[in-house]
Amino acid sequence: MDSACSTFFGIPELVASLAHFLSKQDLIQLSRANRAINSVCSPLTWQSVNVESKHAIKLLNSPEALHAFGNNITSVRSITLRPKFSWYYLYTLWAYLNTTAWPPHRVILTDALAHKDWGGMLYAPCLKIRRLPPLLRLNRLEASLASVYKEKMMPDLPDYDYDKHVHQLLWLVRLNSGTLTHVTLTSLSLGTFKAVRDVCRTISRLHNLRFLRLSCMVTRQDYETLFLSCPSSLVELSLAYKVDGPGSVRVSVPVTGDWDFDQGPLVLRETPLHHLVYLVLPESSALDMAPVIRTIFGHSPALESIQLPRFDFYDIPSIIKAITEFCPHLSHMSFPQGGRDYKITGLLEGFPVQRLRSLNCSFLVDPDSKSMLATWTRHSTTMRRIECTNMRGFSSSIIKGALTTCEALETFKVTGSQGGIYLTLGDAVESEWVCKRLQVLDVIVLINANERSPKFTTDPSKETWTEDDHRKWEVLGKLYSQIGSLTELQVLDLQTVSHHYQPVPSSEAVFPGLFALEDLESGKIGHLSKLSGLTKLRVLRGSVRWTIPEVMERLGKREVDWFVDHLPALREATFILQNNNGMIGARPIRQLLRTLEKKRPELQFCRTVSKNPKK
Repeated sequence: MDSACSTFFGIPELVASLAHFLSKQDLIQLSRANRAINSVCSPLTWQSVNVESKHAIKLLNSPEALHAFGNNITSVRSITLRPKFSWYYLYTLWAYLNTTAWPPHRVILTDALAHKDWGGMLYAPCLKIRRLPPLLRLNRLEASLASVYKEKMMPDLPDYDYDKHVHQLLWLVRLNSGTLTHVTLTSLSLGTFKAVRDVCRTISRLHNLRFLRLSCMVTRQDYETLFLSCPSSLVELSLAYKVDGPGSVRVSVPVTGDWDFDQGPLVLRETPLHHLVYLVLPESSALDMAPVIRTIFGHSPALESIQLPRFDFYDIPSIIKAITEFCPHLSHMSFPQGGRDYKITGLLEGFPVQRLRSLNCSFLVDPDSKSMLATWTRHSTTMRRIECTNMRGFSSSIIKGALTTCEALETFKVTGSQGGIYLTLGDAVESEWVCKRLQVLDVIVLINANERSPKFTTDPSKETWTEDDHRKWEVLGKLYSQIGSLTELQVLDLQTVSHHYQPVPSSEAVFPGLFALEDLESGKIGHLSKLSGLTKLRVLRGSVRWTIPEVMERLGKREVDWFVDHLPALREATFILQNNNGMIGARPIRQLLRTLEKKRPELQFCRTVSKNPKK
C-alpha cells in the first residue's frame, strides 16, 4: 500500500488546494525533494507572479529568468504588471503569435492589435526580444498604467504610447475573459470616448468576474455607462475615484468610421447585479448625481457594504431615499477619506433604524456629539464594529456613548492623528459598559486632568494620600473592573495620556496599579485581580509595560504566577521596554520575566516600544 505522503502528492488537485497555506520558499524546497514531487509543486510556484518595477528590471535583464517564465507561463493564474514589463511582454507575445503556427481551434484574433487607432502593433522580425507565449488561464490581473517617465523601456521596442498600451492591456484582459475573476486597472486615463467604449465592451464580456477595480476619473455619463456594462457576476465593484462633469451620450453610440464600428453597439445591462455586496462610490463634483445614485442602488438589491468618498456635491436625502427603497441588506458604511462632518452625521441619522452593523470613519474633524450619540442609540442592538481612525477630533462623550449603548459591539477602535482623542476617566466609569461581546478594544484613556501626578504613583503606603487620591484610586479600580467584565475580549490595546497637555501616549505612560496584586496583610496596593475575567485575551499592548519604575517596584512572584494562572490564552504582550543602553529593566524584573518566559514559553514579548506608539 502506498504511503499517505505518496497518495497526497499523487493528487495534484489536492496539493493545489492546500498550496496557499505555504510560502513560495516552502514550495521551492518541496520541489527539490524528488522528481515526482517536483512535477506537482514546481508549477505552483508560478501561480502568482508580481512583476512590479524593480522585479521587472531583474526579469528583463535575465535571459534565464525570461526562459523560465516562458516555460511556466501556462501555470500563471495571477499576475501584477507595470508598464516596464507589460509593454515588453505584449510585444514579445505579438512576435510569438506572428511566428507560431497554432491549431485552428486555438486561433487568437490579433487584427485589432494592428489597428492604428488601437494597439498599433506591426510585426518587425528584427526586434531582438525573446518571444513569450500568451497568458491564457489568468484568474487575477492587476495592471498599473502609472507614468513611466523615469523608466526606460527596452531599447529594441517602439517608444512607449500610453493610449495604445491601454487598448493592448484590455485586449489581454479579453484574451482571458473565460477565466478572470479579479481585475484591477490603476492610473487609468479614460479621456476619450473610444477608450471608455473599449473598457465597457471588455468588462461586459467577463462573465465570471467577481472583483473589478478601475482607478480613473470619468464624467457622470461615462460612469453610468461603465456601471451598466458590468457583468452580473460581480461581487465587489469600484469603477472610478472621481466623477467630474456631466459628459455626453456619444460613448454608447459608435458611428460609421469609428475604429470599433464593426464591433457593433454597446449592450448595456438591464438586469440587477444580484451578487454585488460591496460597492465603492467615487468622489464627485457633478451636480446631477442623484439619478445615477438611484440607478446604482436600484441595480444592487444584495448590497451589504458601501464605501463613500468625501462629500462635496452628493445629495444626502437622495442617497438615504435610495438606500431605504432599494438596498434592504445594506448594513456596513465606510468613510475612509472623511469629509464634511455634518453631511456624514446627516447620512448616519437618516439610515434605517437598527440596521447599521459596521461603521468605519477617518479624518473627521469633530463630529457633533449629539448626532453621533443618536446614531449609537438608533443602532444599539445591531452595531458590531466601530473603527474611527486618524480622527482630528472626537469627544469623550461619543466614546463613552458607544461603550454604554451598543450592546452588540465586537470591535471598537478610536485613534487620533493629533492630541485630544481620548476617553476621560470620569466618562469611563460613569455608566456600566454594556458591550459584553467586545473582542477588540483600542482606546486612549486620560488618567489625570492636570500635570500633578497622584500620590499613589509614588507612595503605595497611602500615608500621604489626599482625599482626591483615595477617590481617584477607587475610580481607577472601577475602570479596570469595566475592562475585566469584557469576558470575550481577545485584543486589548490600552493607551493612556497622563494629562490634558500631553498630546499623544508616550513610552513612559502607565496605568497605575494595573500590574500589582493587592495584599491587605502587607499593605500592598494593586488592581491586577480585576482583570481575571479576561480568559480569552490573546494580545495585550499599549501603556501596559512592566519596566516603568512605578510598576517595577510593585512586582513579584505573585504577579508572575497570576499571569500564568489567569490569562491562559495570552500570546503577545508589551511587557518589556528596552532603554537607550539596550538594558531591559532592573535585575529583579529581568529575573521575573525569565520566570514568566519559562512558565509560558508560548507567550511572545514585544521587546521594543517606540516613544509614540503607532496604532
